[in-house]
Amino acid sequence: MKNTDNQSATLRQKAEELLKKKSEAKILELIEELAFQNEEKAKRADELLIANKELVFQNEEKAKRADELGNANANALKLTHELEVHQIELETLNIELIQAKEQAEFASKKYSELYDLAPTGHLTLSKEGKIIELNLTGAAMLGKERSLLKNSMFGFFVSNDTKATFNSFLEKTFNSKARESCDVTLLTSSSTPVYIHLTGIVTENREQCHVTIVDITDRKLAELALQQIEARHSSMISNISDVIGIIGIDGFMKYKSPNIEKWFGWKPQDLVGTDGWLTVHPDDLARIQKEFFALLEKDNSVTTVEYKYKCKDGSYKPIELTATNLTNDPTIGGVLLNYHDITRRRQMEEYLKLESVRLELATRAGGVGVWDYDIVNNILFWDDQMFALYGITRKDFIGVYEAWQNGLHPDDKERGDKEIQMAIRGEKEFDTEFRVVWPDSSIHNIRALAVVQFDDSAKAQRMIGTNWDITELRQAEKEKLDDSESRYRSIFQGSPDGVMITDVETKMILFANPTQCEMLGYTEEELNTMTIAGIHPADTFPDTLAEFESIARGQKTIAFNIQCIKKKREIFYVDIAASFITIKGRKCVVGFFRDITNRKRSEDELKNNATLLTNLIINLHEGVLLEDSNRKILVLYHFEWVT
Repeated sequence: MKNTDNQSATLRQKAEELLKKKSEAKILELIEELAFQNEEKAKRADELLIANKELVFQNEEKAKRADELGNANANALKLTHELEVHQIELETLNIELIQAKEQAEFASKKYSELYDLAPTGHLTLSKEGKIIELNLTGAAMLGKERSLLKNSMFGFFVSNDTKATFNSFLEKTFNSKARESCDVTLLTSSSTPVYIHLTGIVTENREQCHVTIVDITDRKLAELALQQIEARHSSMISNISDVIGIIGIDGFMKYKSPNIEKWFGWKPQDLVGTDGWLTVHPDDLARIQKEFFALLEKDNSVTTVEYKYKCKDGSYKPIELTATNLTNDPTIGGVLLNYHDITRRRQMEEYLKLESVRLELATRAGGVGVWDYDIVNNILFWDDQMFALYGITRKDFIGVYEAWQNGLHPDDKERGDKEIQMAIRGEKEFDTEFRVVWPDSSIHNIRALAVVQFDDSAKAQRMIGTNWDITELRQAEKEKLDDSESRYRSIFQGSPDGVMITDVETKMILFANPTQCEMLGYTEEELNTMTIAGIHPADTFPDTLAEFESIARGQKTIAFNIQCIKKKREIFYVDIAASFITIKGRKCVVGFFRDITNRKRSEDELKNNATLLTNLIINLHEGVLLEDSNRKILVLYHFEWVT
């Protein structure tokens, strides 16, 4: 009995070790062995029960004999001794029976735990596919409680597109003694499909089959992702402009990407296995072969060449080819080629050469100078026209940034440098004007435009720009501006209305014509130190300021009946018509002040007279006949107007 216990303990230890390793086949064998031992112990328990009954029967018989031989002391003592011996045997058998029962219950519990807690799902299915039994893992895979799944059809949980596969698997399992397997997709509440692998074997009575379920979702999704990547990779290769090829060290082609047909007319199978030099133009062959053999001397070396490539129709196209020596790479095992058609680039290069000549002729004819500033190395290049614009010769030019600064007018030097630095930092475009001082001290106006080229890290590399002389244009504009300013100043100075210019933001008075100065009693110099608050009464200024803000926002252009205060503290009334101008980059309001004090007094007197007349009429006891300028008669009678 002790030996049996040791065997059970050993088997249990092996089961726990196998459970950790998740070895399904060994676990199933161990479960079957534990079940067999359980059955043997149950048989042993039955035998012990039978023996116990036999001993009880013998005890009873011996007790009868003891009663019959009660008078015989010797026989009585013997029987008593036998009874005691049998009693001990009976107790021993009872203990063994209890131990056997406990071991059977433990084995049954262990078997149940191994079955339920197995990392894979286990099912017992009928021939129709009905679920007879399943473990907890299997129930979890199906997404329902185990009690609700028993007697359900397993096929209900299989997706429509794999249901035929499952039905075929079930039929083969019951018709074969060997293990059968298949992959199907489960229908679950999750949006992500669940892919499983089924392995089944029929039972001895061939009425049921045991099925193992393994979740292969991660593996399946990885396979699908890999398929998508391969499809995307194939699509990308088919549509990129670069053809990919592999040439062996023997010069024979090992691979050509499918897109070669799109660009050069060949199909991959036309060239794979053929001499790779057949597509090189004879004029380029010796040069390209020399590059190729030099490339083979060093692993992972790279070279780029250009040559004429033969198309399937016999024509040649210029290509740029980059070759990488990957003969040491077992996956490639040759020289990797990337090449593309550069016909368009060659055409553009020829076009740019022609345009460069045309541009040079145009800049010379238009007096435009071109400059190129290497920012990293502080090298400044000027063409001949630039020297003419700055009044110096090439020998006087040292070719650095400071040389340009030295030619600027002192008043423009700081601003010019600031604008250059802002353009280099990418804060604004370089579009400006400045003055240069020639060696003969004459001053010339220059217009300048430039673009900055940046590298991939947004660091400025070079600056390319143009200069041209606008001295005559600025002189003509100045003469025109002076003439215009003179005319407008004459108009403002002689205007019968007061004219005043005010800064919108600071409210400072910037200009006042003589009429405005006379109207307020201040000189222009005095007004230039004041804000608009100084020319309006304090008690009405909030309303006046609101009118000013409304005009500044463009909501109105005229303000009526505005109170102003003279230097002598006399109050008068004005109507103000306003417009906008910009002075040195600041928004300003131009106000035209018209004194309406006399008109205001007349209107007030008329209102007072009308009030007196109304009161007089109201207090009359007789009717009054009134006639307007159109002979329209108004009759006031009993305080009612009748027409």
